[in-house]
Amino acid sequence: MKKFIVQIAGLSIGLMLITLLIQKNTAYDLSLTHFSIIYFAALNFFVYYISTLGIGKSNSMFMKTFYTGFYLQLFLSIAGILIYLIFSKQKSKPFIISYLILYIFYTAFEIYHLLITLRAVSKNNQNIEK
Repeated sequence: MKKFIVQIAGLSIGLMLITLLIQKNTAYDLSLTHFSIIYFAALNFFVYYISTLGIGKSNSMFMKTFYTGFYLQLFLSIAGILIYLIFSKQKSKPFIISYLILYIFYTAFEIYHLLITLRAVSKNNQNIEK
C-alpha cells in the first residue's frame, strides 16, 4: 500500500507539472485540471483500498470489492464532470477532454497495481501449496 501511495503521488505531481507546461505554452486554461488530478488521486487511492480488501479472501469476495470500487469510481467521476457542466459558465472543452483522459489514466494505473498485487498473492499461495 505504501508503494502505491508513493507512486500515485509521483504520478500526480508529474501530471501537474505537465499540465503547467501545457498551460504555460498554450492558450488553454487548465487551472481546474489541477483539482481534477487531486480528485482522481484521492478517488483512486480510496478505490484501490476498497479493491484490496477482497484480495486473499475468496474469489467472489475479491470480485465484489473490485466491481464495487470500479463502479464507485465510474459514478463519482461522472458526478464530477456533471457538477462542472451544471455549475460552470465556461464549459471548457480542454478541461472536459483532460478530465476524461485523467479518468482513463488513473483507472489504468489502479488496475496495473491491482494486477501486481494479485500476482504477488498468487505466487505466495502457490508456494504455500507446495
